[in-house]
Amino acid sequence: MSEQTQRVAVVAEAQSWLRTPFVHGAKVKGSGADCETFICEVFAKAGVFTAQGVPYVPAQWFLNTKEELYLNYLSKYATEYQRAPAVSPRPGDVICVKTRWVYSHGAIVVAWPFVIHCYPPCVMRSSVLSNPAFAGRALKLFNPWIKPGSGDGGR
Repeated sequence: MSEQTQRVAVVAEAQSWLRTPFVHGAKVKGSGADCETFICEVFAKAGVFTAQGVPYVPAQWFLNTKEELYLNYLSKYATEYQRAPAVSPRPGDVICVKTRWVYSHGAIVVAWPFVIHCYPPCVMRSSVLSNPAFAGRALKLFNPWIKPGSGDGGR
């Protein structure tokens, strides 16, 4: 399957999770998910990377540590890239947002600046420009089609 076909599949799968309740550690469409399990399940269903080995992350761990648990897992499956001024993130790319000391929340780009993410109370579509979970916070961008260590630079 081509990258473009997979990107379309990722966005379609993410949209099928809309309104799934936020439940920490859960990963069942329609019943519950959190931001990490939601992203992993969407990419697994679209055939991009496996959802195996998702580490348990305690609720609100980001309030008490500087350990990059979220980024450490994501960086096994996707390559970080820097956004060029005239280039927007593409559908299917993943963004991570810094909360307090660490990057602890993620979302799937659907049409920049819109993303789908799991944030209380549920999986929702939001703008990174206006939703308080993203607006004014540091963001990191990841391309899951550039495998870590490939030397491609993520774009």
